[in-house]
Amino acid sequence: MMLRHMVDRKRMRRVLLVVPLCLAALLVGAIGPQWARAAGWTPLCYSDEVDLNGVACADATHLWAVGDQGAIFHSEDGGLSWAGQAPVTGTGYFAVACADATHVWAVGGTVVATTDGGVTWTRQEAANGMGLYGVACAGTADAWAVGQYGTILHTTDGGTTWTPQTSGTLDHLFGVTCTDADHAWAVGQNGAVLATTDGGTTWTPLPSGTTQNLTAVAHADADHLWAVGSHGTVLVTIDGGAHWSLQDSGTTNILEAVACPDAGHAWVGGFPLDDGKPTLLHTTDGGGTWASLNGWLNAGVYGIACADATHAWAVGTNGIVLAWDTVGPVTRAAATSGRRGHAIVLHYEVTDKLSVVAMAVRVVVRNSRSKTVRSFSLGARKIAYWQRVSWVPGTRGTYHYYVYAKDLAGNTQSKHGLAKVVVR
Repeated sequence: MMLRHMVDRKRMRRVLLVVPLCLAALLVGAIGPQWARAAGWTPLCYSDEVDLNGVACADATHLWAVGDQGAIFHSEDGGLSWAGQAPVTGTGYFAVACADATHVWAVGGTVVATTDGGVTWTRQEAANGMGLYGVACAGTADAWAVGQYGTILHTTDGGTTWTPQTSGTLDHLFGVTCTDADHAWAVGQNGAVLATTDGGTTWTPLPSGTTQNLTAVAHADADHLWAVGSHGTVLVTIDGGAHWSLQDSGTTNILEAVACPDAGHAWVGGFPLDDGKPTLLHTTDGGGTWASLNGWLNAGVYGIACADATHAWAVGTNGIVLAWDTVGPVTRAAATSGRRGHAIVLHYEVTDKLSVVAMAVRVVVRNSRSKTVRSFSLGARKIAYWQRVSWVPGTRGTYHYYVYAKDLAGNTQSKHGLAKVVVR
């Protein structure tokens, strides 16, 4: 299997380290526009062999993504490049959680863990034949895993031993989150919400107000949590789960993932159902309003993680990895001169932290009165590569040319290039 940038989907059949410049093939490939139009999100890479089901981050730099066929990938540069880590088994993984940059758990048909950043992964005996769908940790020692038929497993020693806890339900549990070694929440079928305040000695069912299946839960703190699920269900609580309110998501799609760095900001991802489009939602006001970021993204979203309000990642079908991106590209221009009636070469460059393709590139020439005398609409162009366009001036004088561009997330340039042109 492989995780790679969106180019040449059939080239190599091995795990590889992703090289960002590979996405330049979007310039001429038909894949580009379908993957690149998810407002606010920049596509980083994809796999043509596995779906990615979960993602977790220790900080804004260290990330893990897991998926089908035992796929485990790791990034140490905020998702710009990914390395495949040797799977312990061929069993697929549904979720991943990390306590820090070295301690990580992944769950599926079993539990695997690493204490050295993924150099080695060890299978931990925990599942007891039950599939596990969610995992969360409160540090390097304490973690919970949830799964089929109300399964809740807990460890206080880093996974050396996993102890079954009584959930009081036979409903499948799909998601779990925890704020510390005592407080945790789990969600599942038929609107099930469970909570513990004593490390799982007792789990208490909470009224969610819905019978929809709940697939994921995330916390901003011990009071503020979101849960999402089928039929576009988004629930929020501001009192630790005692009361839940239904928010208007604007969709009836299956929502599979949620992440929230604070009580105001959250991201939600889902899978097409009613309209054939996946769902990507974002709120900056605690869920009072949800902005749809669907665009033309051609992938379902199964997992979302965030380090803070500006760093988030989403994963899903075909191994797609997206990064939240709110900073536009920087463009540059170089001063030049030439003669009236002769072609003058205007050089320009576009750079961006995440995107490796610049979209909607324009070069605009203006005279000394700021009147536009020539405009070049260049479409998609390579990133971090000096390029050129030729202009034939009809009049002597001093001109300036400006360079404009957008990145794959739709952000306009944060700084535009400007340079002088002297025509003799």
